[in-house]
Amino acid sequence: MPLVSVVVPTRNRADLLEGALNSVLAQEGIGTDFDIEILVIDDGSTDRTPDLVQAYPEVQYYRGEESRGPSAARNRGVTEARGRYVAFLDDDDTWLPWKLRRQVAVLERDEQIGLVYGQEIKRGNESITVWPDIRDGRTGWMHRSLLTSCPVNTSSAVVRRVVFDRAGLFDESLPSWEDYDMWLRIACHWRFAFVPGPAVVYRVAYSGRFLSCVATGESERALRAVIDSALERLQARESIPENFRRRVEAAVVTRIAGQLSMLGLADAQRTFLLESIRRAPWLVLVRDLRWMLSVSAAAGSGTGEDLGRVADFCTGIKKAAGSDPRLWLGARRIEAEAWKRIAVALAGKAERPSAAARRAAVHSLSQHPGAAGKTLLRILAGVGPLVS
Repeated sequence: MPLVSVVVPTRNRADLLEGALNSVLAQEGIGTDFDIEILVIDDGSTDRTPDLVQAYPEVQYYRGEESRGPSAARNRGVTEARGRYVAFLDDDDTWLPWKLRRQVAVLERDEQIGLVYGQEIKRGNESITVWPDIRDGRTGWMHRSLLTSCPVNTSSAVVRRVVFDRAGLFDESLPSWEDYDMWLRIACHWRFAFVPGPAVVYRVAYSGRFLSCVATGESERALRAVIDSALERLQARESIPENFRRRVEAAVVTRIAGQLSMLGLADAQRTFLLESIRRAPWLVLVRDLRWMLSVSAAAGSGTGEDLGRVADFCTGIKKAAGSDPRLWLGARRIEAEAWKRIAVALAGKAERPSAAARRAAVHSLSQHPGAAGKTLLRILAGVGPLVS
């Protein structure tokens, strides 16, 4: 039977670590389809983690005296691993019982597969979603598609051990995106396989190290460094058309803006988006980014306050777009969508939309006729309640 090395990096999360370890021991197929070894890599914990691990005789425990970060912890785990396959599990995540059984079977069937991943149940502060969408899960060579979209979560992945001999270990100099960097390097040499169905419950933490990295700009700098290196590797293998480079840049901007939105940093998000458009005006034509720009412009203005800030932000977008007709029209479409959102928010479910809501609807239509629809027409006609 193949041996699966389960690497669990941890630091000061004894209460959560217990759930992670229990989910490993509850895996279907242990002893019949595969064997496992569990390696807990303690990144300098000062809580009761050492005492907790003593209750698990199955665990091999490695402890560092000082914190060196998750990449160093994962690298220690890979170095110590004896298994044919290496599976990663963050200490605040848990696996579903069928996770290893289904994924190991894929690796056993096809030696050309270097990494297997699945879907995750993502638990935020106020939401639960399944990611990635089953239509976005990809199988095969992913060295190009990973540059614009990464559906791989670290805790959902199982990696063939020999992969690290060619791809190397995690980059310990990166403050974030170190897992994404690893997947991009693996994708240069190995195929990926997507196994549909939730495999892990992923706890989203909007605080601590993640918050600091995003707020200080470290996340953007790290992501751009990872992307630049990946593009250089790709360029060495094949020519990269300009339209593909633009798709990659749009993906970078969308990811960072999304992080700022998750953390509730609306002002920082607007500043970042405006600077991005000034640097690359063609971004106003990207559909996903256009939606994000309109949401960012309207954020926090549903009560009618600070509408001047919305107007200033939209003016900045149009100015950055310049005189090119297509870009100018794209910028107006963004402003139209922003004011449409404000109009709907101001109208709410009232019997009669307010004068402010009607003014916002008029302004939306004046920017781009494509904003017209039943909702705006009901606002203009003074009819309610609205039907979204």
